[in-house]
Amino acid sequence: MYLEEADKYFYWLCHFVGVNRSYRRLMEQLHDTVFTYLFAMDSNRAEDGIALRKRFEHETGIPSSIFVNDYGNRPCSILEMMVALCLRCEETIMDDISAGYLFFEMIDNLGLRGMTDSNYDYDYVSFILDRFLYRQYEPNGKGGLFILKNHPEVDIRSMEIWMQMNWYLSDYD
Repeated sequence: MYLEEADKYFYWLCHFVGVNRSYRRLMEQLHDTVFTYLFAMDSNRAEDGIALRKRFEHETGIPSSIFVNDYGNRPCSILEMMVALCLRCEETIMDDISAGYLFFEMIDNLGLRGMTDSNYDYDYVSFILDRFLYRQYEPNGKGGLFILKNHPEVDIRSMEIWMQMNWYLSDYD
């Protein structure tokens, strides 16, 4: 049951952000890569990602805690963190930005939009994800999840991801 439910969970995550099959390998690598963080407040992003597992159980009718108990010891993946962040934005902050739109903005900002299955480079994606996790992107956020356009004096690398997103949203037209 575990593998079958794990596959369903993976597709369920992808469904929220409208990922089509041409990005399967990228989504798998995002899901296989642990979301590690340098700022203590980013633990909230990991907790939100892990909380999606309970939501999955509830929305798919899996008896309470069966999936979470089997899958729950696994740390939060980058995919879970990103999907949870997009959903939190869509459901609680901005009603005119969809989770899918924000997700692909982050994919673009990371520099991963071209990593379709037909043009996939595992090592390149690993490099990009390490750059993101260890905050080796540019001060304005280029190469990270969010790029600030109207705040050249701000070094986004010194902010937790939640604040990065809020600064990004303040630039949103």
